[in-house]
Amino acid sequence: MDWLRPDARSGDHGIMLEEYTPFGVVGAVTPSTHSVPTMSGNIVNIAAAGNAVVFNPHPAAAKCAAQAVRAYNEAIYRETGIENIACVIETPSMESFAAMCKHDAVRLLLVTGGPAS
Repeated sequence: MDWLRPDARSGDHGIMLEEYTPFGVVGAVTPSTHSVPTMSGNIVNIAAAGNAVVFNPHPAAAKCAAQAVRAYNEAIYRETGIENIACVIETPSMESFAAMCKHDAVRLLLVTGGPAS
């Protein structure tokens, strides 16, 4: 992102360098009601910041989420040559969500949705 610039400061108490770097892998949860639009915004922001993402979509939206991720990855590969920036858990569940949250490679969580009904 163009507006993320490093910042350095020095003073009587030392030197501080603040530099933004990617997290690596973001774990994301999408809702059933607007899964694909949510994924669209998430992928743009996550990839632009230099990260990859794995989605654990709502089970009711898993098939459309898988199709969307496939289309996004094809477009990203066509433009950049980078494969599989986005991944999706094919059969999402609370167990797959828990495993994603505990995985060492997942450094940040992005959860979108509302209360269960």
